[in-house]
Amino acid sequence: MTACNPKISVGMPVYNGEKYLKESIDSILFQTYRDFEFIITDNASDDNTEKICRSYAAIDKRIRYIRNDTNIGLVKNFNQIVGLAKGEYFKWVAHDDKHSDTFLECCFQVLEKEKSVVLCYAKSKIIDEDGNIAGIYIDNLDLQHPSPHERIRHLLINVNLVNAIYGLIRKDALMKTRLIGEYLSSDYNTLLELCILGKFYEIQEYLFFRRDHRDNVRKMTLENQVLSINPSHMSSYNYPQIRLIYEQWKSVSRFKLNMYEKILCYLQLPQWVIRLVHNKLGIYKRRILDKNTGLQFLMP
Repeated sequence: MTACNPKISVGMPVYNGEKYLKESIDSILFQTYRDFEFIITDNASDDNTEKICRSYAAIDKRIRYIRNDTNIGLVKNFNQIVGLAKGEYFKWVAHDDKHSDTFLECCFQVLEKEKSVVLCYAKSKIIDEDGNIAGIYIDNLDLQHPSPHERIRHLLINVNLVNAIYGLIRKDALMKTRLIGEYLSSDYNTLLELCILGKFYEIQEYLFFRRDHRDNVRKMTLENQVLSINPSHMSSYNYPQIRLIYEQWKSVSRFKLNMYEKILCYLQLPQWVIRLVHNKLGIYKRRILDKNTGLQFLMP
């Protein structure tokens, strides 16, 4: 049983997660670090998610199971769980991912020792639908640079799968961000705001296992991704990257930095545009090669 004021809050927002849910819950409950609360917010699932969660909550008092009356959307479900958390440190958990049993302990030790670090995550491996190792993913987000603009530059050049968002985060820092926004790829900007506030630390062990399967949100059509974010309405998302760039500027502008540092932060933001242009040119190049040679290339 956890203390009334646990050091760590683990939050799992879930919707129709019955297939992988038990594996994910078990990987948290069997952590070597025990002083945590485990909050599960069920977004009105219509499969066996509720039954599974209630059975776990009945045998482990660290679990708080909360079921939404209606589907409030992925983003609101992710964000509401932060407000429910009592711990000094917070961690999001996806219902389909897995963790080594030392994940929390290793990340906790870093945050307790390194006060300038706001987020600690571990190296990642990709697992398939059956839990088999499919590969190693290099996040390269060990942001130990002393200034925000240096951390922003490194983040925008390297961020991709956003595995670091599932690290252990200082809750007071997280509450200074806008959390997850109701627009596509908004978790990139959550990380951007966190890296303005402090450093990221990468544990040099493979303790996080990100599951790749056919039902991942990132594999949905654009329309279905938007509906998962907020099922109550379909806003215009014809130009999602323009919205993301606009939100990056808003992220920098909302923090109190000295003028020189703020200007330097703004000057890093075109790194994202450079990446987009480079990727687009790569697509066109592959299409030309495909047309001229008849070879088939895997499009991103």
